[in-house]
Amino acid sequence: MYNFLLQAKKFFLHLRIKYKIFLTMIILLLLSYAIFFTVFYTVYKSSVKDKAQRYSVDMIGQITKNIDSYFKGIESIALSLAYNPVIQKKAEFHENISLYEAEQQRANIENALQLFVYASQNIQIEILMEGQENTFYSMFTSINPSYNYKEDMWYKVASNTDSLKVIVLDNPQNYFMESDRKLVHTLVYKVKSMYTQDNLGYILMDINKDQFDQFFNNSYIDIQSTLMVYDTNNIIYQHPKAFNVENIRSSIPKDKAWGYFDIKIQKDDYMVVYGTSEYTDWKIINIIPYKILLKDLSTMKLLFVLISIAIFIFTALISFYFSSLITNPINKLMKGIEKLKKGQFNFSIPVMYEDEIGELVRNFNSMTQQIDFLIKRNETVELLRKETEFKALQQQINPHFLYNTLELVIGLACENKYKKIIEICKNLGSMFRYNLNDKKVVFIEDEVNQIKNYISILQERFEEKFTVNYEINSDVFSYKTVKFILQPFVENSISHGFRNILNGGLLSISVDWLGDYIRFIITDNGQGIPKDVLDSLNNKLTSYDEAEIDKSIIPEHLGIINVFLRLSLMYRDEFTMDIYSEKDKGTRISLIIPPTI
Repeated sequence: MYNFLLQAKKFFLHLRIKYKIFLTMIILLLLSYAIFFTVFYTVYKSSVKDKAQRYSVDMIGQITKNIDSYFKGIESIALSLAYNPVIQKKAEFHENISLYEAEQQRANIENALQLFVYASQNIQIEILMEGQENTFYSMFTSINPSYNYKEDMWYKVASNTDSLKVIVLDNPQNYFMESDRKLVHTLVYKVKSMYTQDNLGYILMDINKDQFDQFFNNSYIDIQSTLMVYDTNNIIYQHPKAFNVENIRSSIPKDKAWGYFDIKIQKDDYMVVYGTSEYTDWKIINIIPYKILLKDLSTMKLLFVLISIAIFIFTALISFYFSSLITNPINKLMKGIEKLKKGQFNFSIPVMYEDEIGELVRNFNSMTQQIDFLIKRNETVELLRKETEFKALQQQINPHFLYNTLELVIGLACENKYKKIIEICKNLGSMFRYNLNDKKVVFIEDEVNQIKNYISILQERFEEKFTVNYEINSDVFSYKTVKFILQPFVENSISHGFRNILNGGLLSISVDWLGDYIRFIITDNGQGIPKDVLDSLNNKLTSYDEAEIDKSIIPEHLGIINVFLRLSLMYRDEFTMDIYSEKDKGTRISLIIPPTI
């Protein structure tokens, strides 16, 4: 058996990849049985679930129709009473009448109430004439003599809304004696004048809570619990009451009228189906346990699980063995690619196979050798080219600046301003020591001091032409950056931005943290950069071609491009340079670099 497996392994190693895949597919055919069982089980489960959902939606739809029809019916009663001539007359006119006439009016109103009360079971009707004494009418129950309707809950709710009707839940019936009160919900309907539409009073339709049992009579035994809620916070009806529905209520979306979702309560899965009454805006919710829905599937599920486990164990062992023969060399290639990402190129992967993967490994080894050679050569050329550009930039700036500074010193000497001459010479000396230093990477503190010396000399030269504002965070001084990243931008601001002004120029230099990065900002209020020039400069920064550099002719914007290329060389893609400018509104340069120690 061992020899057979050894020969099978050697045979497989020498197969082409397409045959390896073919052999693997044969093995995977065994999984089709498990897939078939799974699909069949899923479809059957989905069918049962959909059937229960449709039944529940239909049932909720019938309940909402019953509720809407019921409330529309009692609303029509309230409407009939509100515009009854007798009630309108009593509510509209407040003239002084005799006791006999008052009793006659009360009898007429109670007769009007009696017509509807006997026709409507589980409903009590009360009428209140607002602003009149002894004008609370009811058919069945004794009136509370100390009742003040303006302090009652239903009145506060109804009087504070513009709606003609409002439903008050759990109305305590404070207007009756305590022994006659019942558990009711109340539809409050405003009595409006037929002539002025002023509010004259209220009609209260007290609905016995037992009425709601008639809405929910059903024989669907698979429903765990049915409830009706308002705004998902107030439970109006629940059967049975012992079932905890707190998690379900909080999960129902307030902005959807109909829908369903699944929820887990104490390790049991439930389907929750809900619908909304158009009249009351109450939500009716059915909670159906999946363990009851799917009880007929338990045997089938057990059979499926046993078959799936057997097939899974068998195919897992076979698939793992055969897939390892394919994936091992690929994993070695992946490790080689990870080394490439880290910049390691001087390595090779052993070739163990004679198939396409073996050819791929040999080509990969050849590629890494070529990349290693090209990168080393390119880095050497790159460093030489950057050095040349850096030298060219220094040669462009220093002669003009030195000449102008010496002219300034001569002028100050003629005016006998020796202290300023000493200060300028110190600053100039510091600048030249900084320039002649061979270090290409310096501390940020040294770069900031260098630009301060440079600006100090220019301020003496241009006198009141511009002022400078520094916002420097000394916490960044201990980190390093490329040398001469600020001077080209400052020189552009002064020589180009402030070219046409005599005074009022403002130059701001900010160095601070931006998250985990260090940000340099140079801002001026000068004449700005024309749009076409700015677009050309941004294009050069985003798509700079090394072949464009002509060492015999210094290209336009060499200072800015030089800074950009040197930062690119040091930080690769970890830095950003942004140039914002608008004509006559100034220029803003932003450099963001990672902290370097």
